[in-house]
Amino acid sequence: MGNDPLIKSWMNTLPKTFMLRKTLMPIIEGLFNKYLNIMLKFMRKSCIEPVMTVDNNLVQSLMRILDCYFVDYFESEVKKVTADDIEDLE
Repeated sequence: MGNDPLIKSWMNTLPKTFMLRKTLMPIIEGLFNKYLNIMLKFMRKSCIEPVMTVDNNLVQSLMRILDCYFVDYFESEVKKVTADDIEDLE
């Protein structure tokens, strides 16, 4: 199955405000498609792991890091995210 179901599932958890820009979600998915396998191959070939991991674990770790950057784009009762904010992210 690979990492595709994991990526698609994670993309469903991204802030709904990302839908304010129709190109943002395809850009994120395109970056995963373009760089993820290359990054995993590089990691396996060129890096020493103190503790062995599997690819799914590395992908989930990447998603957790990205979630830290995307937390500002979740709306709440107090904070509203504008299309300009999303444009700046894009």
